[in-house]
Amino acid sequence: MVTFTTGTNPVVSRFNSVSGLQGDANIPTNNSVVRMATNKFFPTNFDFNASTNKFRYLRTNTVYNNNSVDINALVAASAVGTTAGGGIYYYSDVSAGTTGDYLYLIWDLRDYSEINLCWNGDPLNVDYVCCDCDPCSDPCREWSLQNVGLGTATVNYTDCNGVPQTSTILEGQTKIICGLPSDPPTVTSGGVYITITQECGCRE
Repeated sequence: MVTFTTGTNPVVSRFNSVSGLQGDANIPTNNSVVRMATNKFFPTNFDFNASTNKFRYLRTNTVYNNNSVDINALVAASAVGTTAGGGIYYYSDVSAGTTGDYLYLIWDLRDYSEINLCWNGDPLNVDYVCCDCDPCSDPCREWSLQNVGLGTATVNYTDCNGVPQTSTILEGQTKIICGLPSDPPTVTSGGVYITITQECGCRE
């Protein structure tokens, strides 16, 4: 049983590290199927949300430590398993892979909630943001795509004209895109850290 903690994103409630030989105890062999799961039983009170909670995994030679920079990079580089189950028991069967000295299994159980924020094109217009707040009428949103993995990465998104696009980000590079928030960017290959850089409209 894990007790959730609070704090500054990313919040890590438990960080376990196990080492050993493949085939021993909790160390899977190559291409083994590993089941990641959550099970709600008394006295726990966490309800798994299949639309936002994810089972993530990554096999790599990169060492990620328990700090905000490494955890953000690890989550961005990880793949998402297919969630199955329902009720009090959810799970995902993922592959242990074949290459890399480290297998990371990540229970991404963060809680997301949307809020309306005041926005103005002039960053110095404090009065507008404070007192004359109007909803954003611009259909577009701006994102930053940071390639934190190895090799070239690709991200799919829909531009402001409703046209599907594929963005290619070279290793170690960052790219800014502008698109529709109704179809946010999704990573199709590589490890990409996606952040919203402007909620309402785009600067270019």
